[in-house]
Amino acid sequence: MIVGVTVNDIRGRDLDRLGLLQAAPKADRDEARSLLRPPVLARFCPSARAIRIQFDPPRGRLPTNPSICRHRGELQCVIRTLNYRLLPERKWVVDDPDGIVRTVNYLGRLRLNGEFVEPKPMRDLDPTPKQPSKISGYEDVRIVSIKGTLTGSATVCDRDLDERRRIVRLHLTASGNVKRADVQLTYQAHEKNWMPLSVGGEFAWIYSIDPTAILPGPLRSCPFALDHLRGGAAIEYGDGYLCVMHEVIDTDSSRIYLHRFVRLDKRFNVTAVSPAWVFARHGIEFCAGIAYNKGEIVLSYGVEDREAWIMRINAKEIEDMKWNTP
Repeated sequence: MIVGVTVNDIRGRDLDRLGLLQAAPKADRDEARSLLRPPVLARFCPSARAIRIQFDPPRGRLPTNPSICRHRGELQCVIRTLNYRLLPERKWVVDDPDGIVRTVNYLGRLRLNGEFVEPKPMRDLDPTPKQPSKISGYEDVRIVSIKGTLTGSATVCDRDLDERRRIVRLHLTASGNVKRADVQLTYQAHEKNWMPLSVGGEFAWIYSIDPTAILPGPLRSCPFALDHLRGGAAIEYGDGYLCVMHEVIDTDSSRIYLHRFVRLDKRFNVTAVSPAWVFARHGIEFCAGIAYNKGEIVLSYGVEDREAWIMRINAKEIEDMKWNTP
């Protein structure tokens, strides 16, 4: 372990590891994290291949933040479409006469060449009363297959009088419309980025990784300092679970999203954390989907709130990464 050193003493992998150490002072961890500019995932996994999803939404909307899962032998995909554009220096231009950010999600099958097959808008049939809000729709849907039924989660702002973000459990019709959206109980001001997953054929959430909170279930301690990581997506993998999670570096003019893989055993104890990496650039890249498909790990992600991509990686190369272990 690295104890008694400062960020000025180390670089590269040691800098990456310092940001994860429970034994390091918090100020040193925070500074180490702020200095990270990691390589692309292909540096660790040479097979990594990025493929843009072939989808042009109607009415000039922009596609982003796709989610994927294996469902009845095929890859299902949800793509969020936006009515705003992200400009430099973290500014937004909303294409709406009322200035409302509106999300419309499209569900379809996804082929590994990036073809999005028969996408259909997911209609909102949930009878829950909506509150006035400047943000409308189901943001960052994450889908999961449970015993042959497609379900998932999303973030909403129009279920709360103060427009606080809330997580909902989505119940879908056979055609993929939202028939019910159950708001999840929380004591936090805002909630985002819960990771739904199948645990032995039952629906569960990974709420946080440090401490490790699985809903339903007790808290577990984490051997790393990972309180800065956010979901992400997770799947059952091998004899445990594999997550992909992000952390954010704020600069004067932009944000940089970094990602890591996190491994958990079958009892949801964190056993290893990968080095940080990016898909292609030091900018806004947000991964909301992970699936295993015939020897490959497939990740789905958005770029700068205007593009939807997948990345295919040989699963063995991920297993062989130089993981950080306790």
